[in-house]
Amino acid sequence: MCDSYQHSQIIDMKNAQQIFDKIVTVYGNRKDIYDRYSKKNMFQAMQKIGDDTLLIVVSINSDWWSPWKGSVTEDVYYYKED
Repeated sequence: MCDSYQHSQIIDMKNAQQIFDKIVTVYGNRKDIYDRYSKKNMFQAMQKIGDDTLLIVVSINSDWWSPWKGSVTEDVYYYKED
């Protein structure tokens, strides 16, 4: 099961990077986030809530024909460990 959140429309890459950095900072300051992995345009981490585990992926997406523009997306994958 996955929920997807669009944090921006297609905007200038500099602005997309600022939005991405702010989201990553919020997750980075949380104590319930673990197994973090981050690159310039992608962040992923795990979060445990009760018996459920969430995989959170935040990314900047752009098309090859307009690399100076991008959008910020956050995908949250839910799964229950048996």
